[in-house]
Amino acid sequence: MFTTNYFTKALAAATALSSLAIAAPVTQNPAIHRRQSSLKFPFPTEKVRGVNLGGWFVLEPWITPSIFEPWATSQTVVDEYTLCATLGKDAALSTLQAHWNNWITQVCHV
Repeated sequence: MFTTNYFTKALAAATALSSLAIAAPVTQNPAIHRRQSSLKFPFPTEKVRGVNLGGWFVLEPWITPSIFEPWATSQTVVDEYTLCATLGKDAALSTLQAHWNNWITQVCHV
């Protein structure tokens, strides 16, 4: 399935990239170069564009409140675990796949 394959590839890429992190100080690793202090992003004048992957990988009510609206009053569903426990396997999978398929779209990058 496209969603599962895409999610698996994205997770594998994120895992591979995180394994490249080097904990050695910059002075001990010549492969890492410090940025010039004159190179700074002009936050007041430029728009920052990006995608919050936190909402894609970790489902929480404050990031994606629409998924949790049916339980807003009772507070019985407060995270991905309780969502899955409440909906059951098939309904939870359907809800999560719809979320994963629509969290990052081409419109995000325009």
